[in-house]
Amino acid sequence: MRHGVRAVKLALLAGLPAGCAAAFVAIVLLHQPPRPAAAGAAIFGLAVGAALAVIVSRRERAEQTALPQLDPAERLLRQGPAECFEEPQGAGESRVGGFLYLTDKRLVFRPHGAEDRGYELSLPLADIVRAEAAEVVWMHPTALHVHTTRRVEQFVVLEEEREAWVAAIMGAKRVLARERPDG
Repeated sequence: MRHGVRAVKLALLAGLPAGCAAAFVAIVLLHQPPRPAAAGAAIFGLAVGAALAVIVSRRERAEQTALPQLDPAERLLRQGPAECFEEPQGAGESRVGGFLYLTDKRLVFRPHGAEDRGYELSLPLADIVRAEAAEVVWMHPTALHVHTTRRVEQFVVLEEEREAWVAAIMGAKRVLARERPDG
């Protein structure tokens, strides 16, 4: 029920401005009669709102199905969309779309349904040396490099989320180190 209310709310919030913009264009710029233009704009606004609600609903479902299995004592700290290079340090062009999850024990990448080829990456926090914001080979400013004891894993995240991911990973690592001074 919660998703239905949210979908209707999103449809109205997205559809109303789209419908108003369409009415403005039809009446003011294209000199259409107001009543037919308003009716067409209302239909357009509802269609835009409904399409956005469907897109967001599918994305939320994909994110929920990608959720990794957590141990009962494991807490999810952060999650978000990401791409992961199947080869270390971006060698080749093999990127997999999915979701990145940070728990209090590990960093997990799970592909979303369309790209699920059985590839999953789980990095224990104890194996992570550092995380840093970086650029992908072709100067894409959204790379996140996670240095482990064995290799460097490269992810592409939303640019505005990159620094928050670095801070969250390093913060979780510091908390784990305080809880287990030997690890």
